[in-house]
Amino acid sequence: MKILNAIYRFLQARQIFVNDVLRFLSKIDSPIILEAGAADGVDTLRFAKLLSSQGVIYAFEPVLQNFERLKDLVKEQHNVHTFRMALGDHDGK
Repeated sequence: MKILNAIYRFLQARQIFVNDVLRFLSKIDSPIILEAGAADGVDTLRFAKLLSSQGVIYAFEPVLQNFERLKDLVKEQHNVHTFRMALGDHDGK
């Protein structure tokens, strides 16, 4: 598990994963994104700007501090809908 976390942090730090997703999304007509764990909204904003009026994003973030930042960051993006909730069948970490 430590190795997977390290790899994920490496990719995330270099935006490799996000850039791959953005490249993939740019090839789809009217994509719908369910972003579970939108965190502070930085990736959400990048997706929203790329998709513009062509797609829609449903961003879920249960942590209040992150959710408030997310809402503020994407408030002018009309293709983003935010929800303060987690996606799962139980409470926990």
